[in-house]
Amino acid sequence: MIRDLRVLAQALDGEVFHYRDDYGVPADGIALVPVGALGP
Repeated sequence: MIRDLRVLAQALDGEVFHYRDDYGVPADGIALVPVGALGP
């Protein structure tokens, strides 16, 4: 899943990050893409 998310993010000039909250609970991945990259 992370590989696919990275491919999508790179195509949209974005990045993928890992996240862990204050309690140590992780998220699978966070995709950060430029505003408007996913539509209006």
